Amino acid sequence: MEESGENYLKAIYILGQRNGTVRNKDLVEYMGYSKASVSVAVHRLEKKGYVAIDRKKLVLTEEGKRRSQRVLEQYEFWRDVLIHWGIGEIDAEREACSIEHALSNETFERVRDHLGWKSDGASRADS
Repeated sequence: MEESGENYLKAIYILGQRNGTVRNKDLVEYMGYSKASVSVAVHRLEKKGYVAIDRKKLVLTEEGKRRSQRVLEQYEFWRDVLIHWGIGEIDAEREACSIEHALSNETFERVRDHLGWKSDGASRADS
C-alpha cells in the first residue's frame, strides 16, 4: 500500500477512536486536504476493501483496522524512540511518519524486539 493510503487509514482509525464516527469532512479537517482529494483517497480505500461507507460514515473493515493499527503502532514506536534519544517532539513526529512507511513489518519487529521496547515507551535499559 502507498504511504498516502496508510496515512488515511491511520487518520480514520484515530478519528474513529476519538469521535466514534468518521466522515469525509472530518478527514478534510484533520489532514488538511481538499474535499476532492479525500473523496478520491476514500474511494480507493473502499475499492481495496479497507473501508466501507455506511450513510456517509467511514467504517474500517477488519483488514483496514488491522492495517491502520499496525501503521499507528509503528508510528508511535518510532516517535517515542526518537524522543527518548533526544530528538525534539516535532522532528520526532515528522521523522516517525517517514520511517513507519519505509520499513517492512519484519524489520520493525526485529528492531523493536532488539531494543526491548515496551508499549509504555520504556526500553530494557530503563528497567
